[in-house]
Amino acid sequence: MLFFRRFPGVIYNHRYATSVAFLFLVTIIYLLFHWGLVCSNIEPWTHVKHLCKQYQDAEVVGDLCQPLCSEGRISSLSCQTFHAGKEVVFSAVKDENTRLVFKLARQTDQPSSVFWLDNGVQRYPTEAEFTRMILDHISSRLNTTVSPEQAALLGRYSQLLGPSSPRDRHREMQERWGLLQDNEYLLAALYADRDVFPRVLGSCGQYFALEYLEPALEGHVVSEEGSWPARIKLAVLILDLLQEIDNSLSEGFSFCDVKPSHFGLSPSSGKIKFLDLDVALPRAIVNTVTADGSSCRVNSDCSLFDCRSRCNTDTHRCDSPQTNDNLQIVCEKIFLGWTVSGSVIMPGLLMAPQTPSTLASLLRQCADSDSDGVFPSTSEHVRERLTATLQEMDKALSLDNY
Repeated sequence: MLFFRRFPGVIYNHRYATSVAFLFLVTIIYLLFHWGLVCSNIEPWTHVKHLCKQYQDAEVVGDLCQPLCSEGRISSLSCQTFHAGKEVVFSAVKDENTRLVFKLARQTDQPSSVFWLDNGVQRYPTEAEFTRMILDHISSRLNTTVSPEQAALLGRYSQLLGPSSPRDRHREMQERWGLLQDNEYLLAALYADRDVFPRVLGSCGQYFALEYLEPALEGHVVSEEGSWPARIKLAVLILDLLQEIDNSLSEGFSFCDVKPSHFGLSPSSGKIKFLDLDVALPRAIVNTVTADGSSCRVNSDCSLFDCRSRCNTDTHRCDSPQTNDNLQIVCEKIFLGWTVSGSVIMPGLLMAPQTPSTLASLLRQCADSDSDGVFPSTSEHVRERLTATLQEMDKALSLDNY
């Protein structure tokens, strides 16, 4: 009790140190919120309130606006942590049984408009012109082509909304065009039939909803006391995902930002999907970034996040394409774990007391494999051996637990 009586005096006598400590604490709290490591449920309700006000004022449209703002079919809004890649991320429940994850489409410094001004009057494209705009956008952004019919579908909300007036259709065009500028939305919508990315469940304005997936690499399974058979099973599912992406996406995609939190498990299919698509790009696009001719001193100057390249030691310019592939990145960052100067700081999914020395050696070969810039950098021999080894271990462990 005596200490508490003297507490104000203690603070006054150490007011400078107290001020520094207070500012330090406030800075830490701000950074935790800014980086998305912590959040408050006040945030999603604030965003939804503003969004619904825009909907009531007829400023935005979308197939989820009515369920969210007027029908009360979407509830239980809660913020989501660890989402530094998106400004706004929150989860919700639709019709009391379907979990959604809402995200705000990435806003560019200069928002792209679908209309143009003609003597001060807004002019909008015809349906054929709008479809052509979408086709050109997909071609330049993803280095691929789709049918005009598929592009036309991407340019509209659900047909359940019924016919719309020219004014409503123009607003719809603007909303759809803005959403398609977001790489995550574009990939999820375009490859909805491939079952490798979360499904798009609708949108309202520039907010879009994806299916909720359980975190695959979090919790008890991947803790130190976690089940070794479960770890092996998850590793096999991740390899299946990488193989399916290579087989079904002919453009050849590179995932340049790979973290444990970016893998989600579908409760319905039991498959793993890749969650964060902001830096998932066609290999050809990645190569234009890593070999853009910019000046460099070390190889990391030419990298795009986890997608590595080389600095030309003669010209000190970035002129090499990507030198690693998705499997190499996964071996390094997911299977082996976080390393600094060759030392493991945070063990990965397959680094545990039960890890056989042969598997550990194979994982290091996978992570360190390089082919002098010739893609793919992970040798087929290492790829086949790792796949076969994990599949055999998974089968044996399943039989032991049967």
